Amino acid sequence: MASKAKPITSLLRAKLPPNTPPSVLTVPFVNNPLPPDSPRPNAVVCPAGTCHSAYLFEPHLAPDETSGLSHRLQIMSRNKSLSSVLISFAEKYYVDNNEGTYTPRSSYANSKEAQFSRMSAALSPEPPHQLSFEGYRHPIPPEDRARTLDALSNLALCTHDPRTKIPVVFAAGNATISDGGYALSLCSHYTVCSASATYRVTNPRRGLSFDPIGLSFVLTRLGVDDDDDVLSDLSLAMGRMVSLGGYEMSGTEMVGVGMGTHLVYPPGDGDEMVNLLEYELGNLTSFESQVFLERPRVTQAEATYRKQNAIWDDDDLVNQKYKNQTVHELLRDMTDGVSSKVGEVDIVTIAAMLKDTLERESLEGVIEGFKELQDNDNRLGRLAKDFLTKFEERSPLALAAVDKLLMKANDNSESLESCAAREKTVLMNLIKGKDYKNWVANGLEKVEWTHQSINEVSSDEIDELFGDDI
Repeated sequence: MASKAKPITSLLRAKLPPNTPPSVLTVPFVNNPLPPDSPRPNAVVCPAGTCHSAYLFEPHLAPDETSGLSHRLQIMSRNKSLSSVLISFAEKYYVDNNEGTYTPRSSYANSKEAQFSRMSAALSPEPPHQLSFEGYRHPIPPEDRARTLDALSNLALCTHDPRTKIPVVFAAGNATISDGGYALSLCSHYTVCSASATYRVTNPRRGLSFDPIGLSFVLTRLGVDDDDDVLSDLSLAMGRMVSLGGYEMSGTEMVGVGMGTHLVYPPGDGDEMVNLLEYELGNLTSFESQVFLERPRVTQAEATYRKQNAIWDDDDLVNQKYKNQTVHELLRDMTDGVSSKVGEVDIVTIAAMLKDTLERESLEGVIEGFKELQDNDNRLGRLAKDFLTKFEERSPLALAAVDKLLMKANDNSESLESCAAREKTVLMNLIKGKDYKNWVANGLEKVEWTHQSINEVSSDEIDELFGDDI
């Protein structure tokens, strides 16, 4: 009697290496064009020379896709046969008219036509497109909530490991990033933004707080790595502007305060920039081949000991400080040397103007300060009115939770990991609350929040959201 054939998914899982989660299959490694009848994944990984590229085609990923992407990035960032890992957004797919097959955008950078000068690439006729990414889709089904938030948190932290060797580059391009979508930047060593890219925090408009990726840690440290003490002193004011006041940061502002590392300008800031970046990264020497100075010679006994104790691959200390320097220099050249030193940007100017108001001890005090300024017939008054309007669009309970998260994160003892864990606790409790349910029911219509103003939110309600971490 013939044995029953196994489903293809079972066969694929049987081939997975030990300790590899099945979710990795949701982000396939694509080396050849996909046949017309094959499934269309929302994210894929493609080889491009010594660079491996992760392409995202949709603004949201399912929990398994997020987990699969995290595992792919983690493994690739430890693969010494690579020079780099690139994360970017791409058009869904395009059709090869000759064969009817579907190919991810990576074939552009791998094709012979892509092997031309940078000047030719900058004049590529390929039309630009703009994508957005916020991490996961709302509303979250109750059964998937914990899994969704854990997957997103793991994505943000997946390369924060001493075993990571290969630089990860996030080519944000001209995309709109919101809330937990910033996880792609947190798991990367470099974030390349177009001046037209944006970042915003929209969760309080849903009755929610930060997605659990450590945003409270990031937003209370804007500009702190800069040599400018004035910029560092505005960190809390800028963090409150973005998280509470709905301020949308441009790509220029993101790079200016440290949420991005490199800035590119039009016309070469769209798809052509990503294509060229992938092509150039793929032509770099792999990590293991980046040998600039001769390694010290050792005896056979010492060599055997190192190999047996798994320290053989890491003994090249003489070249260690030169590793990955080529990626840094490539990004510097492609962005005309523009990095985090882009000078004064709007968010800094506004934070300086409103510093006294934005740094008041309580959120109630901040709102009261804006009310005092709104009648001024100048830019200060217009800014105050705009922030007050955005406060009214957001859940008072969510705003109070976000502000407390910021205050707790604004401590030298905190870390990205500790803040992400706290954010998950608060978010899980808010997801179960009435405000989120009302937002889901009303969508883009005006939502009736549980509280009419921040003054109605009690300290006991906030403490309940934080659980033991109060």
